[in-house]
Amino acid sequence: MENEELGAVRKKAQPQQLKGKQKYQVLRLQITEAGQAQLLNTNTKQEHDRITGAFINVDQQNALVGSMLDLSIDDTEIIPEGFEAVLINRTVGVSINDMPYEFDVRARNSKIKLNYKDGAAPGAVYPYTVSVYLRAIDY
Repeated sequence: MENEELGAVRKKAQPQQLKGKQKYQVLRLQITEAGQAQLLNTNTKQEHDRITGAFINVDQQNALVGSMLDLSIDDTEIIPEGFEAVLINRTVGVSINDMPYEFDVRARNSKIKLNYKDGAAPGAVYPYTVSVYLRAIDY
């Protein structure tokens, strides 16, 4: 059980019954040119106990075509290198609680490493903003 506490545990595709207060931490990147790669190193908020999911939103949805991202929290790989960003994109008409790619990892000021690489999609207009939403739980 102790190992599960430290690492990420992928949840099954069942509606998650969340205990505690649900909150979000937002990570934002500004992409200014085609093919640009951005690295963000930061920390989870101290008041968040666990991070239980993530999804992405881009102010220009067509810019996601070919874009890649990877994410690690608390030195645990959550989304592997070369993951297509469009696969965890926000979906219109879906509740914010049903959107996140679900996992469970320790927060409390844990290190976050987020890499995003623009896919230089035809028709993308620069600059655009990438927002990664981390669903958090405070107990």
